[in-house]
Amino acid sequence: LLPLASKLGNAQNKIWVGVLLSSLLFALTHLVNLTHQALLITLLQILSAFSIGILLSAIYLRTGSILFSFLVHGSQDFIATYTNGGTSINKVTSLDLLPVVIFIISGIWMLRKSQRVNIKQPIRE
Repeated sequence: LLPLASKLGNAQNKIWVGVLLSSLLFALTHLVNLTHQALLITLLQILSAFSIGILLSAIYLRTGSILFSFLVHGSQDFIATYTNGGTSINKVTSLDLLPVVIFIISGIWMLRKSQRVNIKQPIRE
């Protein structure tokens, strides 16, 4: 989705259009969780998915390989499942937003203007 979504941007912003749009689509797939859990929990998962989508996009662009993104996503899912005991969480705390902030800041840091020369997976015209 990232390369496709990037085509909606112009030369100056195509990377960020691709990153944000593909992250949003990835996040919206978590709406299906509304079938078995509360709205607030689902919204937190959507926000979390959006933020890790930014980080996974940055990792993909910087490494040139989807493998590293798969590994980070798998690790994040494993940790989330392990820390929740394999069940859905029942309440949302401010601590639940910490990974969201870390993922967004990390993704922005990796794709900041001065680091764009390090992108190994270019977005083709």
